[in-house]
Amino acid sequence: NIEDLQKLFIVSHLEIAGDQANAPSEAQSFDTLSVVVKQAEGETCERCWVVSPTVGAVAEHPTLCKDCGTIVQEHYVK
Repeated sequence: NIEDLQKLFIVSHLEIAGDQANAPSEAQSFDTLSVVVKQAEGETCERCWVVSPTVGAVAEHPTLCKDCGTIVQEHYVK
């Protein structure tokens, strides 16, 4: 599961390409794996610190990502 791997690697975004032959030229290549590290797109959520393009998606919580905004709205706002 991609979300589990993102948490394991402590990254905001992760993509897995199926074919090492199609790895970008800037990739660091190993025997069976190529890796590219680059800055994630979006803003940093003030609650979870994940960089996400969904920050501000919940209007009541403009500094939170969609997941955190939804959680705060459902569990902490009355």
